[in-house]
This record gives sequence, structure tokens and C-alpha cells, in this order.
Amino acid sequence: MINMGKNRPETEENILEAVTRLVEEHGFGALGVNAVAERAGVSKVLIYRYFGGYRELLEEWASRRNFWIRSARDAERSVREAGGDKITVIAEMKKLLRDQAENLRTDPIAREILRWFIAEKDAAAAAVMARVEEQGAALARTLSDSIGEKRDVAALSAVVVGGIYYLALIADRAPVFGGVDISTQAGWERILSAVDGLTDAILKETNI
Repeated sequence: MINMGKNRPETEENILEAVTRLVEEHGFGALGVNAVAERAGVSKVLIYRYFGGYRELLEEWASRRNFWIRSARDAERSVREAGGDKITVIAEMKKLLRDQAENLRTDPIAREILRWFIAEKDAAAAAVMARVEEQGAALARTLSDSIGEKRDVAALSAVVVGGIYYLALIADRAPVFGGVDISTQAGWERILSAVDGLTDAILKETNI
């Protein structure tokens, strides 16, 4: 067991890191309050005391690791502050989508969390997905208000983001998709150049 004299923030980080290591090494199937407590070197009582329960622990862990929750709020703020300047808005959205793709492409834990969202009927996964959806909807509303046009930004953005999700996941199983080698940086640059073009089409004057 770890020294109980450690301060709470340090112990919480140790517990969250234990979740990461278990998922990294064995997947979500290895998780459980006993496994996390053992890996972190703490009593499981501390998990309930610090996080409220095992579900709440997973919510906190996945929320911290989720790119969209971390970054979309900042993007929304930047779009709002741009005051309708389309050049700034478009640049911000291109950066957000590229950063999200890079996060999923290079971080196996991020992909594992996405699979968890898709495959598991889990209360913690549902709670985190609700937060992701809330943040995405807020960003879409801000984009619509910013560009001042009557087009379904939310639906168009969902297609682009969904495509990034799918390609990032399938790359682990099939390195070539649609003739593009998505196992390489060059292949992803082709994908992201296409995403840039779609972002221009969504947010500029081009009709879709």
C-alpha cells in the first residue's frame, strides 16, 4: 500500500494512472475497483472516498483523457471571440479537427476509450458521451451563430468528425481504406487535407 500520508491530489493522480496502465496493458475488461486499487497500491475505500464510486472514477478518468472535452470548449471560446471573422473561425476549426485526428491516430488509449463508448452499455461511458455531445452541440451552435448562415453545421460537422473516428479505429485493423494508406503520416495528411476542404465548404459560401 502507498503511504496514506500522501496528499489527496497525488493519491487521486496515482489512482487515475492505475486505470490508464490497466487499460493500456489489458483493455477495459481488466478494470474493476479491486484491480485499480491493487494496481494503485491503495485501499478501495479511498476510491469511493475520493471519486464517489467506481463509475465516477471511470467518468473522471475518461473525461480527462477525452480530446473533445478538453479542446472543444477552448475552440468554442476562440470562435466566439473571433466575432464573426470567418478566416479566424475556419482556421480554429481546421486546427481542432487536425488535432483531434492526431490525438486518435497517435494515442492508443484514446482509441480504446472510443471503442468503449461504442461497444459497452456502461453508465460511465454514457455519462462521458453525454458530456462530449453537450460540448459538441455548444460548439456547433456557436459556429452557426458566428457564420450567420442557415445551414446545418451540426449535421455537417457530425459527418466530418464521425469520419475521423472511423478511420482512426479501422486503421488498427486495415492499413488501407479507400485506396489511402491510413497507417502512414502521408496517408493521414491526404485525409486531413480533404477535411480542410470540407471545413472550407461548411463554413465558407460554398453550397453543400
